[in-house]
Amino acid sequence: MTGFAERHRGLGVAVVLAVALGGCAAPPAPGSAVATGSSPVAPGPAPSARTDASPDFDGDGGADLAVGTGTDPGRVSIRYANGATLDVGRGDVDSDPAHAASADFGQALLARDLNGDGFTDLVVSDPGAEFGTTLFLLYGGPKGLDLADPVTIPVDAAGSGRALALVESPSPVLVAAGGGGSVLTWRLGTDGRPIGGPTSVSPESLGLAAPAAGSRFGSSLASSGSLLVIGAPGETVNGARQAGAVYLVDVGTNPVQAQRITEATRGVPGDARTGNRFGAAVAASGALVVVGVPGESRKDARGRSRAGAGMLVVLEFSAGSLSSATAYDQLGLRGRISAGDGFGSTLAMVRPCRDTVGVIAGAWAEAVGADEQAGSVWLIPLGEGGCDPVQLRDGHGLAAKAGPNTVVGSAVSALRAGSDGDTLVIAAQGNSEEGVPGRVLTLDYPYTDPPAVVFTDLAVKEERTIALSPPEG
Repeated sequence: MTGFAERHRGLGVAVVLAVALGGCAAPPAPGSAVATGSSPVAPGPAPSARTDASPDFDGDGGADLAVGTGTDPGRVSIRYANGATLDVGRGDVDSDPAHAASADFGQALLARDLNGDGFTDLVVSDPGAEFGTTLFLLYGGPKGLDLADPVTIPVDAAGSGRALALVESPSPVLVAAGGGGSVLTWRLGTDGRPIGGPTSVSPESLGLAAPAAGSRFGSSLASSGSLLVIGAPGETVNGARQAGAVYLVDVGTNPVQAQRITEATRGVPGDARTGNRFGAAVAASGALVVVGVPGESRKDARGRSRAGAGMLVVLEFSAGSLSSATAYDQLGLRGRISAGDGFGSTLAMVRPCRDTVGVIAGAWAEAVGADEQAGSVWLIPLGEGGCDPVQLRDGHGLAAKAGPNTVVGSAVSALRAGSDGDTLVIAAQGNSEEGVPGRVLTLDYPYTDPPAVVFTDLAVKEERTIALSPPEG
């Protein structure tokens, strides 16, 4: 993979802070992210060793799928591994019948085992302004998700709940985008239920400088072990508006460690320029953090700069400090670069083949031939693994023929079952105004057979999305 990437080393040391995130600071947990790992970008032991299915809401050993469909009213559709389905609206989990028609129910999802009982649970966000942001915690069991006894968390902060994460070590903390330049955290008890109200976390509370207004701090979130990754793609850097930043918070240390990374950070590839949106998407696994930079200009095969082509930056940590940063773009992956592709708009960690950690990255605005916004995804192994990067799009690995406004890669995720490669989950949001329906595809390892169309004919409403839960790191 070194031929595909730009490698940079020798970065600064993390700032040590005397601030606890959500009141859960503790000594470093063995094997926690950021505090461990000194090898080059390569498979980490925790993600590559997983053989259990996830998500698994009913504990039958098969991977289940949850999708926020973006329709009106908002719905969450569950497809169990045994073929059974469950369709959930807000009216199914909210006792107030006036809320049943909520349009934004399911616009963010998080599938994790919140209470440690071996069954995956599901956090569903309704970030809509109509009824106020509410989080619903649905718990798994032998019969699947239980809709009869959800935990409901009302959130006062406007614009909150559009991204979710769970910090699992040293004790579980639920994290939601807070809106207004903060994220909200809830400590969870052993029963998977919140202990008290939320704690608001901002750069200032972490002991870092306050960003200018419009930073969108918390609009993207990821976690792995004790590491919380917070994207701020609207942040101004050295006068460049929307250049973007990411904040890395290790809650497994006492005191908590936090650091801010931008393209102006020494050793990070790229330049902090207006509109790059560094941190628009983030993903994490072990000691690796992947950052999407969909607005980045990159040079094509003829050396011409292509605005908004996009790239990824893979950050690796050793002993709490950033030790390397590697840039990937479509040309380096043996693809083509065009203006406005938006490569890196969506991200998820994935296991592309046995014992290999990788990432699936969306370029949903990419044109395929004359078809504008057809979109594509890249499956990229990180490190020396047994597989190569591959691009998937309609007409090449997905549907038989490409078309305009299909928006392949609008959301990406993975299902884990077995010890080989993960099952890829790819959303193609479509364009309801142009009469192009949305759909969700799954593609099994080794990704050579046609995909399964799990959901189709989704009438995704304007300004809404198809939502997928990020896979476990």
